[in-house]
Amino acid sequence: MLRVLYIDLCPSPGGSNISLLHLVSHLDRRQVQPLVALAAVNPFTRFEEAGIPVARIHTPRWERQLPRPPTPETPDKSERPDLARIHPVIPPDKPGRPEPVRTPAGRLAEAMRSNPGRARLWHAAGGVRRLGRDELPVALALRRIIASFRPHLVHLNDVLSLNQAGALASRSAGVPAICHCRSFDLATPAETRWLLPGIDGMIFISQAIAQAHLAATPRLRHHAIIPNALDLADFAGPVEVAGVRAALDVPPAAPLLAMAGRISPWKGQHIFVEALAQVAAVRPAVHGVIVGQPEEADGPGYAARVAAQAAALGLDTHLRWAGFRSDMPQVLAAADVVVHCSVKPEPFGRVIIEGMAAGRPVVASALGGAAEIITHGEDGLLAPAGDAAALAAALLRLLDDPSQRERLGQAARRTVARRYQVDAHVRAVATFYQRVLAERSEV
Repeated sequence: MLRVLYIDLCPSPGGSNISLLHLVSHLDRRQVQPLVALAAVNPFTRFEEAGIPVARIHTPRWERQLPRPPTPETPDKSERPDLARIHPVIPPDKPGRPEPVRTPAGRLAEAMRSNPGRARLWHAAGGVRRLGRDELPVALALRRIIASFRPHLVHLNDVLSLNQAGALASRSAGVPAICHCRSFDLATPAETRWLLPGIDGMIFISQAIAQAHLAATPRLRHHAIIPNALDLADFAGPVEVAGVRAALDVPPAAPLLAMAGRISPWKGQHIFVEALAQVAAVRPAVHGVIVGQPEEADGPGYAARVAAQAAALGLDTHLRWAGFRSDMPQVLAAADVVVHCSVKPEPFGRVIIEGMAAGRPVVASALGGAAEIITHGEDGLLAPAGDAAALAAALLRLLDDPSQRERLGQAARRTVARRYQVDAHVRAVATFYQRVLAERSEV
């Protein structure tokens, strides 16, 4: 029995969680015993619901960002005085205006950053401080889990730069580890020097990801390109389209465009909204739905800006915000067209193969993994990234041609059946495990 510890400490539900769930839930449990380590702040519970053992880890970095309940010392914000109104902030760059107050810490930071040599030292000190504050407590918690579970292999469910704590824990315990690279984030020189030697191999989810990492990483002992996958059985059942649309507050017969993914500037929800406005000018009955929740770093403010953009474009009656949905096969099947419009290269594009599995035509940005999945004109359409007019034209082309939608949707489902089935994905990952462990046993 091969014991594998899977580590995914992202703070909110997303593609990495879902991809890992597909992998772990389809493992042959007679051969592999899994344990999944998840961030305590992540509300994703589908591992537990599937009966997969889970260990929840406290992550200081993400828990600091959680809203704190009001206390007598820190009353609710709505009850606090408006300090900006009582003591207005005066811009310091205006002639005759007073200079801002400079604290000793601020003066020290300014002095350190003013010189290149001192700036490097300042940034290095910040890295050490973040390591001690954010990564080491997590690494110690993972080390205790490793000591108890005694895994033969640690599977880090993303790139090295997002898995410092897991890499530290596995290396200190002498356990083989692999990185399942799901983004373009490259290891820093320090991570490459101190953490990469403890990584026995990397799995890349697309050719684009592999090229980026292999070009910037010293020679790896093992690597493989294994695309994400899904279970077509999840998309095989009948869908009560009218009920799904009613839940989304969309009229039964309205043309519906669906976009799913974390709400973040690089995902391009603003491009979707602009294109939707252009489509609505020609097809006033059209509706759009945005599925997903804001990304932690910049999502909340970005979501507010996109909502304001939609209101300014007169889309109040055309656009719906659905939040995170666990019934994506049904939501996508209720749409006429699935839209993907990232403005930066997509590492893979899970929603693309989900839309294809639902038998819907997908219009995607011609970047990164998306361009590897879709063959333009055969099983979907590709549009220039960031070009709302081109996206709108492609959407109108499909809305005006039901037979083309049907042809592309059927071809898309065949593509998924041929290239992105979860059973083949699991076999490829298991084979990679054996390669890594066989070399370790020979050393």
